[in-house]
Amino acid sequence: MEGMKSAGEAAVPSLVDGFSGRAALVLSSILLVFNSFALTNNWYRQMPLVDIPIHLIFGAVLALVFHSWRKKSGGRFHSLILVVLFTLAVGAFWELLEFLRDTYIAIPYGFRFAQLGGFDTAKDLLNNVIGGAAVSLLRIFGKR
Repeated sequence: MEGMKSAGEAAVPSLVDGFSGRAALVLSSILLVFNSFALTNNWYRQMPLVDIPIHLIFGAVLALVFHSWRKKSGGRFHSLILVVLFTLAVGAFWELLEFLRDTYIAIPYGFRFAQLGGFDTAKDLLNNVIGGAAVSLLRIFGKR
């Protein structure tokens, strides 16, 4: 009985380890559609707390994608550090895309801005990292 895991313990690694590229595409598409609705309907300004779970989920999806790509295991916290760097890099790229959208589309054509300032950008990146780190920690400590 000592080597057996409960159903809750087994579910976390199987979710993380069994994550596929198709699931990443579906989740990313859902987030992209939601983001489009949020920008169009000004949800990020009217309901600022909507932004937090979106970035937590985005970070978690990025971590799941990272772990599905990287099958070999390093040290216990090696993958955690790599996920943090990966979520920061992809998150920073996303924020750059938002800046470019605002500069070349929103300003000239009078659309709502995606960028709400430097504090918002830093908060978004931090929430991405928290979501990604949570998935990595579940992966690290879910396997005993």
